[in-house]
Amino acid sequence: MVDFHSPTNPVFLPGLAVFLWLFETETAWKSSETDLGSGLAEVGLRSYNSEVTQPPKFYAGGSIQVIQVQKSLVI
Repeated sequence: MVDFHSPTNPVFLPGLAVFLWLFETETAWKSSETDLGSGLAEVGLRSYNSEVTQPPKFYAGGSIQVIQVQKSLVI
């Protein structure tokens, strides 16, 4: 999953702000401030807790995050 994230480097904040203002809605602003990993865990998706998945990766000064998750199989 790829989503917006609050930049860890403040240099990227103006660029993210302009992009969201031009191409996204207020929902994207709110999602950038959300802990996406915890939200995914609440619905049964595990992020980076096993050998198969990876920890989140951040790009563009932390303003974009990539999270790999997996659904647990219950048999």
